[in-house]
Amino acid sequence: MVEVVMAMMVISLMFVAALNAVGSSRTTLTTMGERARAMALAEGLMQEILAQPYADPQDADAFGPTATEAATEDRSLFDDVDDYDGWSASPPVDRDGVALSGNDDFERRAAVHWVQAETLGEAAAETGVKQITVTVSRGGKRMAELVALRVDAKPAEVQP
Repeated sequence: MVEVVMAMMVISLMFVAALNAVGSSRTTLTTMGERARAMALAEGLMQEILAQPYADPQDADAFGPTATEAATEDRSLFDDVDDYDGWSASPPVDRDGVALSGNDDFERRAAVHWVQAETLGEAAAETGVKQITVTVSRGGKRMAELVALRVDAKPAEVQP
């Protein structure tokens, strides 16, 4: 009888340990899936930003969205990299303002600023280099962040 009780205790302990391992594994898989989704959201926005010209086609000296661009509900009028500075959306939306399904508890943010080419330190005026940061959060916790540099690559003037 004592042997049966001891065997039941050992089996119970092993069962609890197995359940803890399965629970931890499930939590890890869920977290990895959320991070993968956050990275995909960050990559999508970064690709959209990097596809834009370095400077505003109508006003190369302007930084940030114009009044017209900022007044829209979406990003469809954004026409250069720095229009995205300070932009955020929760839930994440596509360029036309349509919510990306299945991502209701995520938030995407973009920040753009000039940096010094030599040090990559922040600059107060135009330097020819802009740093773009895209951050994706869930429940206030940062899940993914991408940083890219965009250089003003104006074609060199041809000398006669």
